[in-house]
Amino acid sequence: MKQKGKLKRRCKHCKFVMIEERLHVWCDEHPRHKQMQAIPKPKTLMKHTCASHGRIRPW
Repeated sequence: MKQKGKLKRRCKHCKFVMIEERLHVWCDEHPRHKQMQAIPKPKTLMKHTCASHGRIRPW
């Protein structure tokens, strides 16, 4: 099964199905058309301070 960010139907037999809060594409005619919506990775937040990014100060 392919994981994609944006799903689309590849033939007239493909249909959209929601399973466990994810969108899937099922095709009875062509099983290779199966697709699953990819879940985006959570973005990590970095704390920026003057010590972590910036020029070295003389004091």
